[in-house]
Amino acid sequence: MPEPHQAWLVTSRGLRPLKQRRVTGGVSVVIEGFRSDAFVLFSGDPAITGSVQRQLADVAQADLAARRSLASAAVMQASQLASQLPPAALGKIPVSEMLAEAGRDAQSAEMLLGSDPATARDRFDRAAAIGQQFTRLVWERGVVATGSIVAAPLCTSGSTLAEHWRFVETLAMTNPGKNVLAGGGMNRIDDLAGNGWRHFVLPQESIRTSVEISHDRPADGNGCLRMVAAAADPERRRSWWRRRQSG
Repeated sequence: MPEPHQAWLVTSRGLRPLKQRRVTGGVSVVIEGFRSDAFVLFSGDPAITGSVQRQLADVAQADLAARRSLASAAVMQASQLASQLPPAALGKIPVSEMLAEAGRDAQSAEMLLGSDPATARDRFDRAAAIGQQFTRLVWERGVVATGSIVAAPLCTSGSTLAEHWRFVETLAMTNPGKNVLAGGGMNRIDDLAGNGWRHFVLPQESIRTSVEISHDRPADGNGCLRMVAAAADPERRRSWWRRRQSG
């Protein structure tokens, strides 16, 4: 990011300058308050910032309606999720307090729609943020419960968190038995080859893959299967990513 550029948070009240500092490779920006998403404008041109300010003013009413809908959806989804989760998923999360506070903010915003739309926007935003934060906390606990986000595909979306926790509960009630898949322990390459396991490769120009037996922290026995997919030309991949980031 060029040195003169300023980071602006795009809000319903217009552009708000953000705290930023130079770090290796670019700029670090901090957005205060929990947000599951936010628009940030980096600009060193007053004409651009002025144009964005005017556009924000033009869409103020549509923006207020959108924030109202988002707050309603976030609070409703958080309430539904809370009702579907087992106690283990909630832990010490102050569910009742969070949902009650979000509801109060949304109700207060409704009362201010006509008299103070700017404050109403802020309270709708806060109600939505609390609902989103609750979902985030449940997601974090879900990842910890299974040890890894890649080990729990139902953790990839907030809409499947309840199903994820039902899976966690079911898994806790199971008793691991003997591996009935010949060579399925993935301990030795000889066992795999002797039981009909084969490695088929579909060549791709941009990707390099490999499969091997690894003895680094296997979950069971003394080996495990390690599968790797990486860019064939890492520098080309980095160049492509830098071009995409710069627009």
